[in-house]
Amino acid sequence: MTNSLNKLFERLLENESIFKDKEVLRHSYTPDVLVHRDEQTEELATILVSALPRRNTVKYSHLRKNRNRENGCNALRRQRARKYE
Repeated sequence: MTNSLNKLFERLLENESIFKDKEVLRHSYTPDVLVHRDEQTEELATILVSALPRRNTVKYSHLRKNRNRENGCNALRRQRARKYE
């Protein structure tokens, strides 16, 4: 039984993977765009922006304007990353 299972797994591992990118299976993977989550993203961005001090809200007001192009959380993440480049 064990030998036949080993042969089965060896044969399956030799075949081409059904996944284009196995990285997307990692728990740490963050997609660039959250598909079909525009409402939730807008709600989350609105909540987070309202929690920021007033002097910073101008900086983040673009999140609401750009919600149709990309989700606000990723836009904020990219903006922060650019600061450190």
